[in-house]
Amino acid sequence: MAETSVTYNTLSNVSSGMDGGPFSLDNTSIYNEWRRKKLSLYPVSLENLLVKIDNICRITPKEESLILERCQKYNMAVYQVGEGQCDINQLKSFCRVFGLENLDHHYCNDGDGITALRVSQDNNKGGFIPYSDKAISFHTDGYYNAPEEQIHGVLLHCHTPAIEGGENLVMDQEMAYLRTRDESPAFIEALMKPDAMTIPAHVENGRVLRAEQTGPVFSIYDNGQRLHMRFSQRKRYIKWREDDISRQAVAFLNQLLQDNQQDMLQIKLSKGQGVICNNVLHTRTAFKDTKEQSRLIYRGRFFEPVTKKI
Repeated sequence: MAETSVTYNTLSNVSSGMDGGPFSLDNTSIYNEWRRKKLSLYPVSLENLLVKIDNICRITPKEESLILERCQKYNMAVYQVGEGQCDINQLKSFCRVFGLENLDHHYCNDGDGITALRVSQDNNKGGFIPYSDKAISFHTDGYYNAPEEQIHGVLLHCHTPAIEGGENLVMDQEMAYLRTRDESPAFIEALMKPDAMTIPAHVENGRVLRAEQTGPVFSIYDNGQRLHMRFSQRKRYIKWREDDISRQAVAFLNQLLQDNQQDMLQIKLSKGQGVICNNVLHTRTAFKDTKEQSRLIYRGRFFEPVTKKI
C-alpha cells in the first residue's frame, strides 16, 4: 500500500463542538438563524447547482465565483464543460482553482491520485464495489481513513456515462445534520462522540492493508463554521457505539436517507459534466456497460475542502 503524504492537517482546525458556530449544541440562537437560511435554499434542483464552463483550462472569474457560491450554499456544484474532454492534469488544475491540492493516494488509486472508476478485473480493485457495476448506498468518501487523513473535498468527472443506470443521489451533509438535530439534539451529541463509528482493519492474507479506524460521524472545523461528515450505510464491516442513544441516532439517520427525498437531488452525469463538493453524501445506482460504451468516472479525493472565498 502506497504511503500517503499529507500536507494539509485536518486535525489542526478541528473544533470541539462547543464553539460559537451554527453547529454548536450550546448556541441555539445562532443555530436557529443558520437553520432558517439553510432551509430557504431547499428543495434543491439541478438548476440551483449547475454552472456551465466554456473551457476548463481557462476558468473565468464569473464561472469560478458561481461554483464557489454553490459550494458555500449547498456544499457542492455541478459543472458542464463546453469544449471537449478533460485529461487528468487539466482536472487537477481545475481543482487547484478551488483550493483542492492534496490528493488521497489510497490503496486503489491509479498512481497519480486521480482514480478511474470503472468496472475492473484488477485483483487490487475487483473486490471493491466502486470498481464494479453494482449499486452503492449512501456514504461519504474516505470514511475509513485515519483522523488526520479525512476527505474534505471530492471531484467526480464524467468521461463516459453508462448506457443504462449509474445515477448519483446526492445530499448536503449539513441538511442531514439539520434534520437529525431537529429530531433530537441528543442524536447529534451521540454522533459526534469520538468512538461513534469504527471501521475494522482491512486484512488480506494476514497482511494489514489498512488499520482499524474509529471516529465521529459529525465533526466541526474552522472554529465551529464548517461541518464534516464521516458515514456509510454499509451493514457489514462497521461497528457502531453500543448504547441506546447511538443506536437510535444511527437508525434515524438511515431512515432519513431512505425517506427524505426533498433534500436530495438525483443526477446522471453526462459526458463532460462533473460534481465538485465538500464530500457530500452520495449514492450510485447499478449500471450496465456494453462493448461500445463503458462507464468511466474520474474521481479525486482531497484532504482540503473547497476553501477559497468569493
